Amino acid sequence: MKTLLTSLFLGATLLSQVAAAEVITDISDWVVENEDTTDANWTYDGESNSWFQSVNTSDLTVLYDPSGQSLGKAISGDISVQTIADDDYIGFVVGYNEGDKQGGEDTGYLLLSWKQATQGSLTVGMDLFYMENSLYSSSVYGSSSQPISRSNDYENVGWDDFVEYSFDIAYSGSYLAIYVNDELQYSITPGDAGVETFNEGSFGFYNFSQSNVLYGGVEYDEISELLTEAQLTEIASVVPVSGGVGLGLAMLGFGAWRRKNENRTA
Repeated sequence: MKTLLTSLFLGATLLSQVAAAEVITDISDWVVENEDTTDANWTYDGESNSWFQSVNTSDLTVLYDPSGQSLGKAISGDISVQTIADDDYIGFVVGYNEGDKQGGEDTGYLLLSWKQATQGSLTVGMDLFYMENSLYSSSVYGSSSQPISRSNDYENVGWDDFVEYSFDIAYSGSYLAIYVNDELQYSITPGDAGVETFNEGSFGFYNFSQSNVLYGGVEYDEISELLTEAQLTEIASVVPVSGGVGLGLAMLGFGAWRRKNENRTA
């Protein structure tokens, strides 16, 4: 039964990706939310396809993909803090749209926030939130915050200075999966966030009151192009299968995926 569910999940993932895959290795067109008023300083390096945020900001800052399309896609790369100064927030946004930082009627995205050390009511560790209100007025920062899910390995563990952490994030209308250093940290469904489906929107980078944050070696593509077979199988084992995907089509899609990856390594 588990094999059947895994096949259905993989087939659903693959069949939802009808466009020809093309790995994106240039994210120079990403934009800074409220660029005219923020004190953040984001700079892009084309050789490594990386973004660097150098300022200990007085306000939270978000850099995001202006295409607004992340459903059915994955993003991979590395994140690190290149200083011993400060101990604040780094992370990602998923399903983010312009203006979501301020909040609005249609706001609904996911925020992964990772703090290095505890400061009073601001607690150490990695948390995942579903954001429907302004980040300014939210309870993300403080002991009253209620994450929808906690990290498997970093719930009470902060990031280390000058340490590079790999990340893989896969996002669809029916699930979100986040790997850090090749270990699955989050695997959630819309039901975990109290919604029927996850919104279309962008991948993005986020930090608050933390300087010298590097997001490097970024690749951005369809889920089946970036995640390994082992990762897809692991996600399938922990995320409930939803939707009516025929077994024959699912197995056909999975077989095509296997042949493609076998050809890559031949």
